[in-house]
Amino acid sequence: MTTLSNKNIYSLPIILVLATIVFEMSSDLYLPSLPEMAIFYGVPHHTIVMTISTYMIGFSLMGLVGGALSDSLGRKPVFMLGMGIFVIGSIGCYFAFDIYFLTLSRLVQGMGAGISYVISTAMIKDRFSDHLCSRLFSLMGTAIALSPTVAPIIGSKISAWWGWSFNFTVILVAAVLTYIICRIGLIETLEVSKRQALNFKTTLKSYGHLFLSRKTCGYAFISGLTYGSLWAWIAVAPFFFIERIGISAADYAYYATIGPLSYMTGAFLNQFLVMRLGVDQLLKIGLTIITVGSFYLNFISFSHGLNKEGLIIGLILFCVGLAPVFSNAATRSLDVPPHQRGAASAVLGLVEMILAAVYAYGASLFNDGSMRSATVMMGGSAFLCILLYIWIQQSIKYLHKTSAR
Repeated sequence: MTTLSNKNIYSLPIILVLATIVFEMSSDLYLPSLPEMAIFYGVPHHTIVMTISTYMIGFSLMGLVGGALSDSLGRKPVFMLGMGIFVIGSIGCYFAFDIYFLTLSRLVQGMGAGISYVISTAMIKDRFSDHLCSRLFSLMGTAIALSPTVAPIIGSKISAWWGWSFNFTVILVAAVLTYIICRIGLIETLEVSKRQALNFKTTLKSYGHLFLSRKTCGYAFISGLTYGSLWAWIAVAPFFFIERIGISAADYAYYATIGPLSYMTGAFLNQFLVMRLGVDQLLKIGLTIITVGSFYLNFISFSHGLNKEGLIIGLILFCVGLAPVFSNAATRSLDVPPHQRGAASAVLGLVEMILAAVYAYGASLFNDGSMRSATVMMGGSAFLCILLYIWIQQSIKYLHKTSAR
């Protein structure tokens, strides 16, 4: 097993960011092809969107297993297990002969990605302070945003030149290369002395404690509700812009870059300001911005349903605010002892991905051809996040008063 190494610690975020990009690319690359794939398989929109939702379900469920195992066995071996499962799922997508096998393979992909991604956030928390964690989570968030900025453009070109199915060839090659890089370059971050014995009963007790923790679970829901809102937009936007507005799949790939570029702007601002303003202040600022953006989106979608310029302005606002919410809520959600960090990261991943899967499928299921199903979810989630934040702060103040007596 690779031991802790200060020499290689600076390569850790780079390798984890690379893996994160590949996980995100596995969905983002074929987004512009969703309408074409629905026609090819002869299925309705919400069925083809299930290839995204099942990935997220697998991601969230296996993250619980991976997080607990990594607290006992170490981060790297369990991370590599997840990468191996992701490669197997990618092979399945490459050979998929119908929509059912493709959906099943996407589930396996998500299971592997969920294990590794959950551990990657725990690895960052293992080795860096809160402020650096927030900045590195912003960097990882930028990587998450970079994928849907570049991947749809690449995917649309691949589809135009070699057909949409070739996108899964690219994903398979990227998965294998990333597995090799992680096997060679990834370091272990959890010292043996900080690990807990592998015990099913203890694991269940630990997860029970974390799910009942207002801080861990509350901040996870803030992160998950905003992340799910973004996927509600992603699920219906290709159908709206391509089928309703009449934009080509190749041109839509450029429209798809607007949200991620806005997120990256917010991530850079978060990295710059978090040392000055602190994690909690940046989180409040982010919540304010996404609330303004989401309510503006609802105003546009209900009063001017085909006003794509207005929708884009609202999306920019929402995604700029999303970056500090995503980074700082995750940082606070992982404020737990080292031996519970993998499990806490799994809880965070579970909440984020289950909500993303539900939002994506729900937005596509209730899609009426406009963007309203997505904008309603975005506005409602922003409001719920503010209520959650107030509730968490009041709970913390109450606990402080109780402990001071």
